[in-house]
Amino acid sequence: MSRFFDRSVRLLIGKPGEVPREFGAVDGDTGAQLRIGFDVNKSKSKTPNKCKISIYNLTRDSAAYVCKDRNHVLLYAGYGENLSLLFSGEIRKGTQETGVEGADRITTFEAAAGGQGYRSARINKSYASSVKMSQIITELAKSFGVKADLTNIDDSTLESGFVATGRSADIMQQLARALKFDWYFDYDEKLVISPKNGPVSDQVVLLSPSSGLVGYLKMGKKGSVKGTSLLNTNIRVKYPLRIEGVENGVGTYMVQSVGHKGDSGYDRTFYTEFEARVVVSG
Repeated sequence: MSRFFDRSVRLLIGKPGEVPREFGAVDGDTGAQLRIGFDVNKSKSKTPNKCKISIYNLTRDSAAYVCKDRNHVLLYAGYGENLSLLFSGEIRKGTQETGVEGADRITTFEAAAGGQGYRSARINKSYASSVKMSQIITELAKSFGVKADLTNIDDSTLESGFVATGRSADIMQQLARALKFDWYFDYDEKLVISPKNGPVSDQVVLLSPSSGLVGYLKMGKKGSVKGTSLLNTNIRVKYPLRIEGVENGVGTYMVQSVGHKGDSGYDRTFYTEFEARVVVSG
């Protein structure tokens, strides 16, 4: 349980192309650390992943800086010096506010991964015969303002060419239906392509009570399961998850959605909640 007292949160905020400000680092002289809370939600939904962040007792100057529209956010969390990227995205306009709760002055805001690009991205390109899928997906990702992860793409050739005109999200969905693949924005805002109803990786995450599983699993219909663990950034959407050491629910699942909820205050939440669908039971 010592992991509860070794939690770390690091937050970088700034305009794209500029050196960001860092929040959450430990003061080398006093050992003090700015308190940061977060609630990150990820799924294989086509809409951008969202995150809500709370920062405690900022100076007025820092609060004004944080609350600027279209600032970019990088959120890292973990234990000790072992931090992983939890979220990368843009602060959503109109979600910033600062209020008082007891003795604390709390600045909160919401951010979305690829949020502005998802809503406004459009494309108008015509591809001649024999165009590769990877070329089309790369151009669509560029229109969203992100890069494409083509690791799992079936890089087939469209012999008759392809015309992409309209909202980029609509074009992506058209291709996904026709070629039977899933797509979503990942932790680092990459546009991920994965097999329809299949895992995006063969890297299996092992989870048991001894490795952080908390409480009881909630078994659902058609082999679904919901559970909670100590914060575990390795539990990712469409990754295999092997659950062991429990009376009910032993098996290998594919993660469908993940929520990371944390607060760098030692007596606060620092958990990962997940929902998964069974792949192999027993």
